[in-house]
Amino acid sequence: MKQGLNSGVRKGRRVAVIGALGVAAVALAAGPAAAKSSISVSASAHTAHVGATVQVRGQGGDDSARLELLCLQERTAVKAGHWSDWKSVKCVEGTRNVKAATKVKVTKRGAVQFRSALYKLKSWHDQHPVRDGISAPTTVNVRG
Repeated sequence: MKQGLNSGVRKGRRVAVIGALGVAAVALAAGPAAAKSSISVSASAHTAHVGATVQVRGQGGDDSARLELLCLQERTAVKAGHWSDWKSVKCVEGTRNVKAATKVKVTKRGAVQFRSALYKLKSWHDQHPVRDGISAPTTVNVRG
C-alpha cells in the first residue's frame, strides 16, 4: 500500500511541475514585443574640397514613439585621433520615420563626421527629449 501512495505523490508532483512550465511558457510568449528603431545618415560625398557644399540626409524612426525629433549632427577632427564635440546642424520633429536633409559648407581641411540622433518627445514643446539612439557616423575627408 505504501508503494502505491508514493507513486501517486510523484505523479502529482510531476503534473504540478509540467503545469508550472506550461504557465511560464505562455507568460513568456505573451510578453511585450521589442520596439524596433532604425537610424541612418548619408553624405553626398566622401571626399570634398574646402569651400564645397555637402548634402547630408538622415532618417530615423521608432515603433514605440509617437513624437520624435531627428537631429543631424557634425564634428570635425581637431588633430589625429581627437574630435570636437558633436553639434546639431539641423533638427526636424515628426511622427514615425522622420527624415531630415541639409547642406553643410566645409570650411577647413581635415575630416568631418556626420551622424543622426533620434530623440523621443512627450509633446511638441518637450524641453527634455530622451535620446533613443544614434547612427554610426559617416566621414567626409576635406582637401585643400
